[in-house]
Amino acid sequence: SIEYSHATPQGTSSRANNVVHNNKYYSTLGDVSTSCKSYRNRCQLLPIQLPYDWILALNTSDSMSVISLFPWCTTYMVLSDGNAYYTNSSIFQAVTSNVLVSIPNVKAPSSYSCSACPCEILILYSPPSNTGTSTSEQKSASTDDSNNSSRRVSIEAISIIIVVLVLICFG
Repeated sequence: SIEYSHATPQGTSSRANNVVHNNKYYSTLGDVSTSCKSYRNRCQLLPIQLPYDWILALNTSDSMSVISLFPWCTTYMVLSDGNAYYTNSSIFQAVTSNVLVSIPNVKAPSSYSCSACPCEILILYSPPSNTGTSTSEQKSASTDDSNNSSRRVSIEAISIIIVVLVLICFG
């Protein structure tokens, strides 16, 4: 069952608008209401940083259920794969793709926005497990950015070390 909730998962940043489905908390990156009576064209054009312990929602049947049952104050909802889907609809076909814009940040979670309007970005609460390992969804969605950033930093550091060694040896 899916329920609307103002409850915030324990130990995370405050979110005013959550949906609980299969014991998972969903929200939007912009923390918009699940239902709007007059304003249905909200669009997240400005980048917003992903809150701590939240990830971009993956393209799963649970995410589709959450998207389809509420208007979310917008026409389209974007998932981690960049595809946008109609809100409050039984149509589960992507309306458009490549709508997700990612702004990487080496020292903090990435920021995201939509490249087309009207849309919002669905996120999922995903705390680390008690064993210190991440859930599979967290591994797929949030560690890709940090791994890529770490690789870029490592390659840059190695390049600098090589240049310094060449200068010392042949300088």
